[in-house]
Amino acid sequence: MKNVLLMSDSLSGTGHQKRTETLCAGLLDRDYQVTYFSNQLHNRKLLDLQAFNFLEMPGYSAANGSANSFIAVKFERMKKLIKYDRNGEDFDVIIFEHFPLGKYYLLEEMKLIHRLYKATGTKFICVYRDIIDNLDMEEIAMGIEILNEFFAALIVLSDAKHMPLPESLTNKVTVPITYLGYLDTRQRNRILVFGGGGKFNYEFYSITVDVLGNLPALDIYHVEIYTGKLMNEAEFLQLRERAPQHIKIERYNENLHHQLNASFLTISTLGYNTFLDLLPLNNFNIIVPLTRNDEQMRRARLLERIKSNVAVIEINEHFGRKLELTLEQVLKTHVNVSGLPNFLDYVDSFCEQEINTCL
Repeated sequence: MKNVLLMSDSLSGTGHQKRTETLCAGLLDRDYQVTYFSNQLHNRKLLDLQAFNFLEMPGYSAANGSANSFIAVKFERMKKLIKYDRNGEDFDVIIFEHFPLGKYYLLEEMKLIHRLYKATGTKFICVYRDIIDNLDMEEIAMGIEILNEFFAALIVLSDAKHMPLPESLTNKVTVPITYLGYLDTRQRNRILVFGGGGKFNYEFYSITVDVLGNLPALDIYHVEIYTGKLMNEAEFLQLRERAPQHIKIERYNENLHHQLNASFLTISTLGYNTFLDLLPLNNFNIIVPLTRNDEQMRRARLLERIKSNVAVIEINEHFGRKLELTLEQVLKTHVNVSGLPNFLDYVDSFCEQEINTCL
């Protein structure tokens, strides 16, 4: 069982710890042994897990701005780190949340941990958020120096397409920088295609399958297509045959509402029920109204007025090309929120690499 130590701290607020506890829970789900050093634990259910060890540190907020009190708290924290009994087990990796690109008051604790585990060769990783604020930027030169000297990697829980770290920092960092995407426990990497009963929708489905299959950027998403129960068997089998492996085609799903909530993009016709399903959701909707009458087009224009993230495309000879262009635009602006699975995959790979290096 791989063994990971995470450390997080905060002078005020709860966000840093809650993010780190999300990472802890993800690692535990992958059968890691997890040790967590922090001044508070919000998810107390983690304590029920045998593979989770928590060392509660005194909080600096108790110092109340007094230098003597701050030193006293630091002394107590250092004593706890020295006395901590890890039962003879070494850590495969030690992960600091935010530090050293902020929370510079943790420098002494980090150096002590480095000395305590230096003999084992355990590597340090910094996991950071998306934005370095102006207060942290005032001391960023020191942070970069610590990062380059003591850390093996910097991983960032944001989407570099939208919020990269400033070049004034990255140009001076000598360790690898990896962007993992935003940390969202809700899995919203699904593209959902559906269209009512399916009796009159074969053209919609067949062109959509071809477009989705020819966009290589989509193979990292879960693409699911539900044709409806009324599509005849020959057409259904033909759709399945022409779809690439990363596209799943089924007749229906009883949990369609759950699938809608887990989707960042839907492509659908727009009957009355679908209109109500999509109305409260914050995902992007590509609407392809049926052309048998004007009902669906009028409803599509209404949805387009109510919601900002709606595109309406008509079924005609230009449908395929317009769908392709719309998808490219949506993917260009889509924010990567797969930070948690990407973090877990990163730690898996990092630990395996360290193990192979030691062999």
